[in-house]
Amino acid sequence: MSMNKYELDSLISAAECGDMDAQFKLACYYYRHRKSELCRYWLEMAAEQGSIEAYEMIIELGSSHIAREEDDDDDDDLFDLL
Repeated sequence: MSMNKYELDSLISAAECGDMDAQFKLACYYYRHRKSELCRYWLEMAAEQGSIEAYEMIIELGSSHIAREEDDDDDDDLFDLL
């Protein structure tokens, strides 16, 4: 998902306003850009609102990698699972 700054800002704004689809898309964006903390945060926000895709991605990535705090040595583990 390639997007310019305006598109990213719009997506962030929609996600912050509670748009479940925007939250999931933002999580996917951060996943592709290897931002594990932001990916995890937006996946959890979308899943709490009922996003099946977000819930499935959390499971697929592994609950131990999503639920725990990661240190610098483990950052790549989240991305190696898919």
